[in-house]
Amino acid sequence: MRALAGLVVLACSLALSGEASATRQYDACFQRAGEHFGISPLLLRAIARQESGFNPRARNTANFNDSEDRGLMQINSFWFPTLRRAGIDPESLWDPCTSITVGAWILAGEIRSHGMTWEAVGRYNARSPEKKRIYAAKIQRNLQLEIREAQQAAAAPRIVRIGE
Repeated sequence: MRALAGLVVLACSLALSGEASATRQYDACFQRAGEHFGISPLLLRAIARQESGFNPRARNTANFNDSEDRGLMQINSFWFPTLRRAGIDPESLWDPCTSITVGAWILAGEIRSHGMTWEAVGRYNARSPEKKRIYAAKIQRNLQLEIREAQQAAAAPRIVRIGE
C-alpha cells in the first residue's frame, strides 16, 4: 500500500511534465513511470497503444463482468477501491499521466509475481490462458512497432533554425 500511496505524488509530478508533440505528447509520463517502476517506457507505450490507442478519454463498459475500463491505460474498475484507499480518485484516471502511472504500478505487480515475462504482460489484461496469450502477442507486436518508431526518431536529423 505504501508503494501505491507514492503514486499520488508521482502522478501529480508527471501530470505537470507532459511534452507538446502531437504523437508523443505523453512520453515524459511514460519515461518517469517506467523509471519509477523499472519497466521499459516502450513496453508501457505498447500497452497504451493496445488499450486505448493513446486516447486518454477512452472508456469501455462492454466487459463481460459489467466492469469499466477507463483512460489511456484502460484501468479496470476492479482497481477503484484500492486506488481510493491510496488517495487516487477514479476520476483522476482521465489524466494521462495518472493513468500511465497506475498502469505501470499494476504491471509492476504482475512482474513481481511472474517475473519479466509475457505471462506478466498478459495478466495486465486477462486471467484465462488463451486470453493472456492473445493479449501478450498483441503487446509484443506493438512493442516491436514502438522500438522501430523510437529508432527512427533517434536517427532523424535534428533541424536547428537560427534567427527564428
